[in-house]
Parts: sequence; structure tokens; C-alpha cells
Amino acid sequence: MDMAGEQFWTEFWRQKSLPPSIRLNGFGPRAWFYQDFHRLWRKHLPPPGNPPLRLLELGCAQSRWLPYFAREWGYQVAGLDYSELGCAQSRALLAREGVAAEVFHMDMFQPAPPLLQAFDLVLSNGVVEHFADTAATLARMAAFLKPGGLLLTIVPNFTGWLGRLQALVNQEFLKIHVPLARRSLAQAHRDAGLAVRACDYLAFLHFSVVNPGDRWRDWRRTWFYKGMKLATGVAGTLKRLWPFFPLDRRTAGFVVCIAVKPPRDTMGG
Repeated sequence: MDMAGEQFWTEFWRQKSLPPSIRLNGFGPRAWFYQDFHRLWRKHLPPPGNPPLRLLELGCAQSRWLPYFAREWGYQVAGLDYSELGCAQSRALLAREGVAAEVFHMDMFQPAPPLLQAFDLVLSNGVVEHFADTAATLARMAAFLKPGGLLLTIVPNFTGWLGRLQALVNQEFLKIHVPLARRSLAQAHRDAGLAVRACDYLAFLHFSVVNPGDRWRDWRRTWFYKGMKLATGVAGTLKRLWPFFPLDRRTAGFVVCIAVKPPRDTMGG
């Protein structure tokens, strides 16, 4: 069971406008962030195929990743979300980017049978940490994969300094997360029956993970986000000027795991 719940996410997305698209050729915190991810993906993801490889994003509301993977990788993309508003927003973003994709309004724990074992890659960004049983959630996600497919998992790193800041800003928001470090996230994938190909910290002091939740609804909220964006820019600039700053459990904004489903499906999916 999602510790936040569908109503929470619908209200969460209702407050946000559609985000800008991912642009790799740029300068500044947003471009650096996606360039870091792009380098990681290039190390581990398969090149475009013929027919195109299929990628499904679970929890796809307002997803920038679906247009990115369609444009940069030539994948055939699809999304799934249990928030009707989140699905509508994802369709609007895909239409804005000129990307054709199916978006399924569905609970990933109650999937339509044709979606099981149907995808070469399954992505989640900020999803698994909202479930108490991480391994069971990952196993459910892997059921959408073909044998030999890749599960790509992105979670915020609340086990370091940014988690402490989140606790100061809004402890209640932190409570709907299971804090996952690199080791615990990797082990959860193994417990789900997957083989871990890579599990890394990413995004040095990326303050975007810190969220005020429903604490403020006025000008303070706007200035909080501006302050976090400025702090991220300063941190990113320092990291590039002095690369010796450690990117680890204390300083990373995210943890990313790439894992492989066994070639023969032994997971009951």
C-alpha cells in the first residue's frame, strides 16, 4: 500500500504546471542533472532496436522521461499511473513534445494481463520509497518486464544531509518515504529476484528532493523553491569547479539502481 495514497498524489500534481522538457545541451543545474543521468544510462542501457524496444514508466505523472527516452533512445514508450489527473497531465506533456505513447490509468498492483512481461525496460522515478515492503514492490514492477529486461529505479536520497533538511522543513512529508541508501536499495532488488547491474549515488546536493509538503500555500512556498533552486545551482557549480567533493550517501540527491530480470522468468510474473 502506498503510504501517501492516490488522493495525496492527485492534489500534489494539481498544484504543479507541466515541467519543461529534458534538454541535454545546456548549462546550469537542470542541464547538469540530466547530463549526469544520460551518462549513466549510456553505460548500461541497450541501444535502439528494430523493432523498437519498449519502455514502461510506472508512476508516470508529468513524466519528462517518456519524451526523453522516445527522442534520445528511439524506444517505444508507455506510462502507467493510478492518478487520473496524473495520467491526463502525462498525456498533455507527451502531446506537447509530439511523442505518441499509451498512458494507462491503472494500479500497478492490479495490472491488465497484456501488460505483464511485455516490456524491455521498466522505469520508476520516486515510487518504490513510498511502499513499506521495497522488495515486494520491486518484484511487482519486474512483472511487467520480459525475461532479461531491465528495471530502472530512481529514489530520492533521504539517508544523508538532504534527509535531515527535509525533516526540518516538513517531518510529515518525510514520513511517507522509506529512506533508502545505495546498499539497501541494491539489496531490495536482489531480494526481489533481480541481478543488480549498477547502483549509484547521483546529483550532488540536489535540493529539489526537499519538499515543504502542505506547510505553506503562499509566497513563502514560492521563495522556498527559488531558494532550493539557487542552492542546487551553487552546489553544482562547486562540484564542477572542485570535483574532489565526495558524491556519497551524505551528499547525493538521488540513488539509481539498474537491475536485470532473470532470463527465465522465475518470479511468477
